[in-house]
Amino acid sequence: MKTILAIGIVVGAALIVGCGNHNTPSAANGTHEHAAPSERAPSLDHGNRWQADDHTRASVKRMQQTLAETDPADRTVGITLQKQTDELIRGCTMTGEPHDQLHIWLNEFMPALNRMAEARDDTQFAQLRGDVQHHLEEYDRYFK
Repeated sequence: MKTILAIGIVVGAALIVGCGNHNTPSAANGTHEHAAPSERAPSLDHGNRWQADDHTRASVKRMQQTLAETDPADRTVGITLQKQTDELIRGCTMTGEPHDQLHIWLNEFMPALNRMAEARDDTQFAQLRGDVQHHLEEYDRYFK
């Protein structure tokens, strides 16, 4: 349990300081702002999906494959996905509005992933795994 909490803290810290260079006013001032988790979904770019960088696309695809290829009863998948999320954040080079929309998605995905990784029983894990799968599917709705 302590390991899962530690990974969650590391991923959260990486989210705060990660994601490469940012061409926003807050980045110019040396800060990097993130919205608190909310029920808000990303928006589309005038009806079109946002362009993600190669690293982000590959990272999310790897997470989608990990979840799809892992036995549904294997509860270690949460830790694996947390590590992959950390890698996504560390290598992100997105900027501007696509970057901001990615963070809206991450602000919904990461708490769901952390809840799944901390699930206390198989029933709760199965439900939370469904939530994580939903968020990973939603990524493709908003990003290309």
